[in-house]
Amino acid sequence: MKKNLFLTAIIATIGFYSCNKSGESIRKTVQDTITAKINADVLTAGIKVAYGTNVVDSVFPAASMDASAPVLDTPFTKVYQVFKGGYLTVYPHNLSGNVAGYYVQIVGAKSYFKVDYTKAIGLRRAAANGKNGARGYGDGFIDSAIVLKMPASIDSGIFYIKYAAYDTLNNVSNADTSLVIVLQEGSEVVNDSLIGTWRHMYTSCYSDGKYQCIWSLDTGYMLMSYYDCVDGLLVKNISATDVVIPHQIAHFDDRITFDKFGMTINYIGSYKILNLQASSCSNYIYDYQSNDTFVRKGTISYDAATRKLTQIYPSADHVGFGYSTYSLLELADSSFTIVLPSSATFKSVYKYIKQ
Repeated sequence: MKKNLFLTAIIATIGFYSCNKSGESIRKTVQDTITAKINADVLTAGIKVAYGTNVVDSVFPAASMDASAPVLDTPFTKVYQVFKGGYLTVYPHNLSGNVAGYYVQIVGAKSYFKVDYTKAIGLRRAAANGKNGARGYGDGFIDSAIVLKMPASIDSGIFYIKYAAYDTLNNVSNADTSLVIVLQEGSEVVNDSLIGTWRHMYTSCYSDGKYQCIWSLDTGYMLMSYYDCVDGLLVKNISATDVVIPHQIAHFDDRITFDKFGMTINYIGSYKILNLQASSCSNYIYDYQSNDTFVRKGTISYDAATRKLTQIYPSADHVGFGYSTYSLLELADSSFTIVLPSSATFKSVYKYIKQ
């Protein structure tokens, strides 16, 4: 579990690199002469929508009259740019209400997609009820993004994307519509000063400042348990005792190496468990449980207005894809810090240092 958090945090950090230190976007070349309209049905058949199911031959759901339905900020409009074969990330501007997911449609298509975030349990986290999100007041997945994978065969042109939020009772919000410009080719060039290798330095956790946990570069992390000493042997106790020792110890090395156009995540971890049968009250014996090594690649998106970082990665079967969204806290010459909110009060803060 710790490994996955470290990995997602590492991938998420790259999202900021599409912006310089003054917060200004490093823009792609915009071909403002693109006016050709992309066929909505052809595009719908070719795109992939994260956690989305295609509802064929159906009319886009109408807004509900229920006062508790989610509310989107309709004046909040944005023109998006994406390359063919690339990822389009849309950050809906939610004002209020519960958000369980979104209905998404390429305007003019005969079908739409239903995005269900419950399919992403373990990858995404809902906001705490009744708390402020980054873009409004509400609960559920109010801070979630909509991510679409463009087909590589698409030609440059324009289309409109329409989306509306729905809650757990399927009350539907008002709809927003945004223009999308598809560019023929290009790349997400990162800041030159950030090319190189970054290593995970530490992770700290806090909940209203009352609880602290530290997983550091040198010591990894330890999971502690209470024990009694009975006839020279350790006996686990669920209640507090004077003997508090780690029952699991892990060491890890998380690194990300990136250039202008890509990134490579490298993780090496080892885990060992306390052997109660072999240990004594004065001698603790640990058995190695596993050694884990893997490499992972990902694509990212950064929204400067909300300081949201979205990491996009292929699924294990390399057919679909998933994503998670994080917040950028700080960027310096030799380090950066990101935040993974688990709820309105509990957060994990990750810091990385340049090698």
